[in-house]
Amino acid sequence: MSERNIGKENKRKGKYFENKVVKIFKKYFPEYDISQFKRTPFSKKWGDTEGDILLPDNFKNDYKISGIECKYRQELKLENLLEGKGEFIKWIKDCERKFEDDNWLLVFQKKNCNIYVLLPKMLDQKTYIRYNNRYTCIELIDFLEGIKNGN
Repeated sequence: MSERNIGKENKRKGKYFENKVVKIFKKYFPEYDISQFKRTPFSKKWGDTEGDILLPDNFKNDYKISGIECKYRQELKLENLLEGKGEFIKWIKDCERKFEDDNWLLVFQKKNCNIYVLLPKMLDQKTYIRYNNRYTCIELIDFLEGIKNGN
């Protein structure tokens, strides 16, 4: 496969994953205008929104989430996060540059594995990984259930 075709395939998989994340948010938060949960067109800044997912304003205010970045990879080693190396560090630095506050979410998935979220906060939830005493990594579903229940 040519480099050009690989790039198109990666872009297609990225869009698919972003749409998958949007569907999960719509399922967990039907009380909001779910038509406003959607992929950012062209995966670029859209209006005052940074990140890969557009969120309803009242949702952003209620849950203090400024933006969501999505990453899908065929190969991904979670131990790289614990060791402070690899793509995770680049993704964290990108989020810190892109978002003006520490209210961003980095949602990621390795092919055929669970979806996780990395965020720059410490959580009280019981199932998580901590990195650098500043970041929490937790399964997306556990995170969403936790914030929905006020944890």
